Amino acid sequence: MNFYGGIIGGLALYGFGAIHIYESTKSKTGDNHKEAKLQKFKHPLVLGLAYTGLNPFFIVWWLTAGLKLIGDALAIASFAGVLVMYVAHVWMDYAWLTATAYLAKKGANIVGSKGYKALNILLGAILICMGTFFIVSVLIA
Repeated sequence: MNFYGGIIGGLALYGFGAIHIYESTKSKTGDNHKEAKLQKFKHPLVLGLAYTGLNPFFIVWWLTAGLKLIGDALAIASFAGVLVMYVAHVWMDYAWLTATAYLAKKGANIVGSKGYKALNILLGAILICMGTFFIVSVLIA
């Protein structure tokens, strides 16, 4: 499970990173209709939860990269490790979604459209690096 979870999770992160980079280079700031529909939500947490709930990759991520995280937590500390990983992950999700929603709303105004695209490309590259780490970690082990 750990080996296949790491390989599949790493490949999924490659795909997510590539899609993120591709979408960042082809779209123009303000042209995203999904963002326009969600602008009626004013609170960053509500917007972040809506983006997560409407994200088609959410389940796919948990079946790939998330599977490796659960496998590692089980290997390190059994079910207590899974509990700690879950609590930490949920807390980080709330912090991340709040920050992401706020920056998505304000991002283009803060760094400009070119800076916003560059930031999104950087985040896609980070996903690809994480995918590499997942794959290398299982191949070395």
